[in-house]
Amino acid sequence: MKLFDKITLGYEWETALLTEGYHIQSKEVLDSVVRKMCSKFPYSRTGPDGMWRIGEVIFEIRSGILESFNEHVKKTNEMYNSVLDICKEKNMHFYPSSAFEIYGRAFGLHVHIGTITDVSLANQVANKFSKYVPAFIALSCNSPVTKIKSGDFKSYRMSDNADWCSMPRRIVNPDYLYFVWGDDTCVKFQYKPTIELRCGDSASSLRFMIEYAAFSGLSILGFAETERNFSVSKSEYLENMINRIQATKFGLQSEFTVNGKATTPSELLLELFDRTRNVFSKFGCSKNDFKLILQMIKKKQTQADFKAEIFSHLPDQYAYTAEMVRIMKNKSFFEEYLENAPELETLKPINIDDFILEQIYIRSELAEIYDKVHLPTNYLVDRLDQLVSKGKLKKRMVPEKGFVYERR
Repeated sequence: MKLFDKITLGYEWETALLTEGYHIQSKEVLDSVVRKMCSKFPYSRTGPDGMWRIGEVIFEIRSGILESFNEHVKKTNEMYNSVLDICKEKNMHFYPSSAFEIYGRAFGLHVHIGTITDVSLANQVANKFSKYVPAFIALSCNSPVTKIKSGDFKSYRMSDNADWCSMPRRIVNPDYLYFVWGDDTCVKFQYKPTIELRCGDSASSLRFMIEYAAFSGLSILGFAETERNFSVSKSEYLENMINRIQATKFGLQSEFTVNGKATTPSELLLELFDRTRNVFSKFGCSKNDFKLILQMIKKKQTQADFKAEIFSHLPDQYAYTAEMVRIMKNKSFFEEYLENAPELETLKPINIDDFILEQIYIRSELAEIYDKVHLPTNYLVDRLDQLVSKGKLKKRMVPEKGFVYERR
């Protein structure tokens, strides 16, 4: 059965509206901007979205259904420019970013693909596409700084599974189908019948946002058209989950393992460019329309690398936010940076046992460790037991908590 009614995509771009003092605007102000946007652009679904423990303060730019690349570019530019005009009029700042560093909250860029016509097949596609999710995490990395942390991850947002809003894909058997919200690739039919890719960090660069939304969405369409084997073995799934961790730490400098062989996110992304060629043509674009992403792939540079450089000179969240607001007033800031940026090297992958050990403190419960690493439970328990046998961990049973672990 045909999976998609026709080739369409859309996006939800989570951003912030800030006061002159760089704090999040009130819900009242946000609602007034939303009303202006929806009145001016009837096609737009732009509106507020919730932020955990803070409320509906995210300004989410929503495209509605897009049927061609030209329509995508035109409407995105229209809405972006209108937001800038409104912010100028109201003496406030537009802050497109994947992390609001002063508050420590994360923003994402969610891409919706198609109108699905076969929910079971859509789940098989989403299951198998978990191979490529780490590459899109690597490409979109844009949160190297949080309220209190920096330096360990290029995507702190995805290292924390976007506050439980972008979880590793749970393999769904269509014979035992159930609805799961919040996976990296999320099949929806209760709300809107789409496959939603939720793993992307929100974009700071307008051009990157345009290219990423189209490339990631069309890649799923192209993958669905060209893939013939949708089964996922345990070894494949484990590789995908470990690659996902590598991507959050190293971005496009990651080294992945696929089918037991070393590869990189760049190689996986280039593979998708080839697989998606026919879909590009049907959507009215070609590989030449993704020059920014291709340059990022070549240089292994991400928006996170640019931001980390800025933060190294301004290691204060308020000063850093003010500087990013100033920089982002130049729409081409990232393209200009990338033009002169050096080509980075692929980095040695982390040792997974060392990564697990880093998550363990005094009396760490299995659930607490799992929440930090999100590896399959059988594999995680086996690794923990091996670390116990090597004398690196102590393990004991606590009746109300189960097994707890401590580093020796």
